[in-house]
Amino acid sequence: MSKLLPRIYHILADFYGPREDWYGKTRDEIIIGTMLTQNTNWHNVEKALANLRQAGLLSLPALSRANAEDLAALIRPCGYHHQKAQRLINIAGHLQIEREITDWAAFRTLLLSLHGIGPETADSILLYAYHHPVFVIDAYTQRVFQRLGICQTNYPYHALQQWVMEHLPPDNELYGDFHRLIVMLAKSACLKQPRCQICPLADMCSHEAE
Repeated sequence: MSKLLPRIYHILADFYGPREDWYGKTRDEIIIGTMLTQNTNWHNVEKALANLRQAGLLSLPALSRANAEDLAALIRPCGYHHQKAQRLINIAGHLQIEREITDWAAFRTLLLSLHGIGPETADSILLYAYHHPVFVIDAYTQRVFQRLGICQTNYPYHALQQWVMEHLPPDNELYGDFHRLIVMLAKSACLKQPRCQICPLADMCSHEAE
């Protein structure tokens, strides 16, 4: 098992190629994008981010002062826009001040205390916005790992996360790139109705044998 995850990573990296921009370029943009991507696809998030950029609201200080109705109209493409507007304003008020983080567990607890942030979103913010080495477990990861025989369906978030982090070095670049590759696999081949004939992991996947 200690060699399984590195093998999967290298197969996917060879197949999909080098890392590209992921989630955004600035810390604020990454945090905002992470919140907007809940329950929607990235294409819709990009439309909302473009609207925020044009309106001068693609930063946490600006969002903390935004009008909720005006903000909701700008992020309408990503769905649940009224709900997400309120959450963004609230989160921006807590995170707009640049801080030096010395206690990551306490900071994660703070994130989880904010309405609209669950474990996946909190860990995405920690990994991509703050470069803290924590592996993000999402529905794509669950699906791919379940089909590879690594875990059962709906395996507990923290148990699967801990297992992954025990078998990979604590490297935020590696974690982020591995997560990117899993998302790419899940969107191109390991769909809900899988396209096993084009999957780079087909020869090691139990689903292919069904």
